Amino acid sequence: MRLTYCVQLADLGSVRELGTTQLDLSVAVVTAWYRPPELVLKSNNYTSSVDMWSIGCVLLELLDGEALFPGTEESMIATLLAIRGAPSKTTWKKCFASLPAAPKSLKDIATVTVYVGSRQPYAGGLLVCTACDSPILVEHSDRTFEQRTASFSKATRNFLVELLEYDPSKRISAAHALRHEFFKEEPLPAPFCFSEDDFPQASSVEGSE
Repeated sequence: MRLTYCVQLADLGSVRELGTTQLDLSVAVVTAWYRPPELVLKSNNYTSSVDMWSIGCVLLELLDGEALFPGTEESMIATLLAIRGAPSKTTWKKCFASLPAAPKSLKDIATVTVYVGSRQPYAGGLLVCTACDSPILVEHSDRTFEQRTASFSKATRNFLVELLEYDPSKRISAAHALRHEFFKEEPLPAPFCFSEDDFPQASSVEGSE
């Protein structure tokens, strides 16, 4: 964002018009920490719901001051399970079990250490996974989703839950998100007070950095 309140959107090389392209979508999109589970497991058939998951990650980080899912690409699915909690058996089978990078069983997910803030690992714990027959031992922080949102208002927490829904088909859409109770409680969003003249024209930004 510039001092003129102009937000520049960049890195749009993988943009596709969803619903019309006949090409397989790239799995190499979205920074790992903000990547939804379907992309973590290499789905090439996804929707704009992937962006809603990312918005949920960014929103919680803005409210809390720390990234929600810090970790490496290799450990990300275990990181999601450790912090967000495991999906139900029904959701795992419906949305993830057949994806290219999905483990044959959630019991195959390796132990992972999640780093937060200071980059120091926190104490380990036992993740009870409802999608498999036995618990998964993971080393994770005491900063789980449940703990980090415990002090939030009911509307804020519900909004984050809907943004970070495992099932992409049930994840809240952008249109519904804008009408959520989250935006009706204090502090209220600032009114949109810009006119078309406030935004630079193409000729005025050509060649700018």
